[in-house]
Amino acid sequence: MKRRVLAVLVIAALTVPAVVLAASSSGTGRSRGQALNREAFIWRRDNPQSTSSKQWTGLLLTARGNDTATPAPDSISFVSGGAVTVTFSGNFTRAPVQVRVRDSGKIMQPGRAQFNPQNGQRSFSFTFVNKGPGQAECRDIGLEWRSPTGKEARLWRSTVVVRYRQDELAGGAACA
Repeated sequence: MKRRVLAVLVIAALTVPAVVLAASSSGTGRSRGQALNREAFIWRRDNPQSTSSKQWTGLLLTARGNDTATPAPDSISFVSGGAVTVTFSGNFTRAPVQVRVRDSGKIMQPGRAQFNPQNGQRSFSFTFVNKGPGQAECRDIGLEWRSPTGKEARLWRSTVVVRYRQDELAGGAACA
């Protein structure tokens, strides 16, 4: 059963962003036709977090792996002016949970995603997207979560994969 759940998570994590990447490189939709060329990832395992807050709070990202971005305790930062996709996958237990992603303070589409674990531990995966500002700027990706019922929701394991187009700031400036 665990292998089947893992297989579903892997397929979802690879398929949904692939469709977004294909759309962005073909120039369809709201994309500027500029392909995403970087990926950053982090994961959490065996270090559960929980919340019973009805207010949105930061979901701490425990860095276990990293490709091109520098992870902080609560965000992933990079320079880009283009589209960004964030795929979040997690194993939740107990109460329903809502998750959303912010890109430099702005809520990424489609807004919040809700998951209701039932019959013990369950897996959840969702992809968030943002078309980007059009010009290179410092971007800061952060996850937030809450318990809409006020009951304790627990996250056991998770992965976060961020795909984006790497750019440089004008004049070689650095992000603060």
